[in-house]
Amino acid sequence: MNKKADLSLVKELIIIIFIAIVLFGVVKSIVDIVGSKTERMPCQKSVEAQAFTRPAKGLIDSPFNLKCQKYNIEFFKDHVEIDGKTKKVTVDGKTVSKFNALTDNIVNQVLAVELAECWKQFDAGQVNIFNEEFTDIFNQHKVCFVCDEVTFNENVQKAKFEGFYDYLKNTENIAYGGKYYKFLALDSRMCDVGYSLQGNCWEAYIDADKFVKIDTHKPMIRDIAFVKGEKYLIFFVREGMRTGDTDPEFPKSTYFSYIVPASEINGQCNYHVPSIN
Repeated sequence: MNKKADLSLVKELIIIIFIAIVLFGVVKSIVDIVGSKTERMPCQKSVEAQAFTRPAKGLIDSPFNLKCQKYNIEFFKDHVEIDGKTKKVTVDGKTVSKFNALTDNIVNQVLAVELAECWKQFDAGQVNIFNEEFTDIFNQHKVCFVCDEVTFNENVQKAKFEGFYDYLKNTENIAYGGKYYKFLALDSRMCDVGYSLQGNCWEAYIDADKFVKIDTHKPMIRDIAFVKGEKYLIFFVREGMRTGDTDPEFPKSTYFSYIVPASEINGQCNYHVPSIN
């Protein structure tokens, strides 16, 4: 009887463990979906497919192309639109579609989410992506994807919006595991030793502060302000060849994401990966 009881207990434990594993997977999937815009899922899945089907070394491309979309963000005096659809924002603790006036906080919260989503859809710089048609043997090409184009409608009354960098450093979003800055700048990612030697790869990349400066990108404005009448681009970039990620004879690729004036994007990119729209 004891053996039967023991066997029954083992079976019950196995069933409980199996159910727990299934529930964990379901909950994780729900969290991933809630924490990410569903329209970006095809992009993220195509990134994962491309990374998975590319060999660790060599110049053989993945058969999968990226299925990523560029979004158009336009700020109005009383609402925000992304691809022509009104985006809800948080004002005084309430989620609203319209507000009395466009403020620094509204601009910063919208752009922080879009920047984090751009970084997230490319697996936060942790996988090898972009086919080698975009690079050369000198290993210095900078391949970009523009995630968002940002403009301000002429009816916006305020001329300048500030405080974005501080917003990233001080504002938390549980969808990204804490403060935006932690997700964008402190969490692990692939980074050339020339930047990582500076202590913070993301900050060093903004300053273009590479230990060995060979055809690097232009420095960026860390505490960027957004001026009415200017256009801005949220972008993701890979600097260096993918093969360097596992070959000690070459420097590693560096992955990075931020926002710059549209007029300065060519200082960050040699090649632009086309969007699907």
